Amino acid sequence: MKIRTFSILALTSLITLIISCDQQDPPPEPPVDEGNNEIGCNYFSDKDKRTLKNNPDLEVDYVVTCRTAILGDVVIEPGTVIEFAADAGFVISDNSASLTAIGTKEDSIIFTGVTKTPGSWEGIWVQSSNAKNRLKYVQVNYAGGVPKVASDAAAIVVYAGAKLSLSNSLISHSKDYGLFAPFSHTSIDLDSNSYKNNVIPVRMNAFMCDVAVSSDDYTGNESDIFELSIQNSGLSEDRILDSIGVPYHFSPVGSQSVLGIEADLEINSGVIIEMGPAIQFKINDNASMACKGKVGSPVIFRGEEDIKGFWKGLYFLYTTNVLNVFENVEIHDAGNDPFVTKGAIAMLASPKLTLTNIHFEDIDCCAIYSSPAGSNPNPNLTTNNITYTNCEGEICGE
Repeated sequence: MKIRTFSILALTSLITLIISCDQQDPPPEPPVDEGNNEIGCNYFSDKDKRTLKNNPDLEVDYVVTCRTAILGDVVIEPGTVIEFAADAGFVISDNSASLTAIGTKEDSIIFTGVTKTPGSWEGIWVQSSNAKNRLKYVQVNYAGGVPKVASDAAAIVVYAGAKLSLSNSLISHSKDYGLFAPFSHTSIDLDSNSYKNNVIPVRMNAFMCDVAVSSDDYTGNESDIFELSIQNSGLSEDRILDSIGVPYHFSPVGSQSVLGIEADLEINSGVIIEMGPAIQFKINDNASMACKGKVGSPVIFRGEEDIKGFWKGLYFLYTTNVLNVFENVEIHDAGNDPFVTKGAIAMLASPKLTLTNIHFEDIDCCAIYSSPAGSNPNPNLTTNNITYTNCEGEICGE
């Protein structure tokens, strides 16, 4: 009888133990900051997920006092206001870290300076390839102070290999650039953003030229351009450029002024390509450039300054790609270093090119240089309705 009674008690205890194991408390939620906090250099020193919360009773929820590295996942709730002291900023520093700031149309997230002057704080630096790096319905105001480790300043800087989705956001009053991505092979998705009262809204490596989108508003800055720097860059992948309401501005970096095109580049109607000093596009063997302008909406190539011979030109080398077709295109201000450049469009070794409804103006060399030409013209050059104004020559060759 004792034995049986003991067995029943033992079984009852075992069942109770099993049930208690199945009903363990869930893991604790990540820490939530209630606002009115100072964020110092080591605030995000651990890699735990952290949520920054909007306190409706406070005008400012957080004040960041230095350049602060984010080492884990940081989520910012709608309506949160974060101010940054002089030289302060956020750095999402490795691939395990992320910054997710998703506001709403009615309740945006605000990153701003304690002092409301351009460049009063550094900005947000993204060095992480984490797909959770998302800024939506945010404002980044008064950033772009010169950081201690780089010469270029911007409200948002995205580094090589990093990833960022930026949408429905306002980037304003940066001391220099609104958005800056100096390296190739960076993953950036843009949609429905506005850049206002910056010096230049966006600067990227030329490899990233197709990141620009027509849904973004790049107007209302000191220079309304989408700047593309030729720095260790060429187009090794296909690109399509659509009209974005401002010029694509290609600028040299030091002595680097030639953009090598190794793939297919398509430029659609309404696009303006603005060239910095001595810029040249070089379309190499098997690559192509197709310019698809329309009557009343041409593709325009022009100099940064309206000066005859300001930039070099377009150089087609060997390529017999059938996609090399220009329709309804204007080319202005080319012919820099005319002895070398020879043509606003220069062709070597009989590349294939079809030109229809093309206007050349203020060219400090021949409009078209085709080698061979003259008594033995390039059989791969087809022209129709070409006009010239203030050009040193029309179709030339040797």
